[in-house]
Amino acid sequence: MSSLLVACISDAASLIGVPTEAAKNFLQRRQNELQNIILQEVRDGDFSQVNQDDILSIVYRLLNDINEGVGKNNIRLLARLIVGLNNKEQLSSSRFHKFNTILSSLSYEQILFLAEIVKAYQDPMTSIAISKQHRELFGMIRLSPADVFAVKKAVDRTKGSNILLSLLRTGFFETFNQNVYPYKLSSLFKEFMDLVENWDDIAKWERD
Repeated sequence: MSSLLVACISDAASLIGVPTEAAKNFLQRRQNELQNIILQEVRDGDFSQVNQDDILSIVYRLLNDINEGVGKNNIRLLARLIVGLNNKEQLSSSRFHKFNTILSSLSYEQILFLAEIVKAYQDPMTSIAISKQHRELFGMIRLSPADVFAVKKAVDRTKGSNILLSLLRTGFFETFNQNVYPYKLSSLFKEFMDLVENWDDIAKWERD
């Protein structure tokens, strides 16, 4: 974060009665938190081939998120996204920002629910458990059954129907056939799921 931005924030804080030194200390604490999270998640990556302007843009966005109070779990998830994009040689500011707004606004419950969906999607029993009738329907429309039944399975496991409804704004889900199940995974979510590794670990994260 530039010294100019720090100065502007400090000035604004003093106008509403927060001492300038307290504002600077707050910013420093938040930046230290971000640094610790990034070091834990990104320490083994090789980012030498990534455009420097893209790196600066991404780091600035993360700094802005954490200074605005975005949760540590959200930042940790964003850090894992960075690793995934980098591993696939897709790391750029535009690719990162595609998911940044969505991930930075997720609640703790929503993050855990998404982890449950990934676990259900990747579970071989998800497809095996589908009835013959549904297999025939999915076969006709050429859709992977897991696109729908992973959502249903996660809702059943967690009683998370309200969480699912709160996530519809993210673009991670699409409407489907009401006679089978009303929602399925979107291509956006499957893209995101493929970029982030170790969802079993994410499912065990504790609240900030």
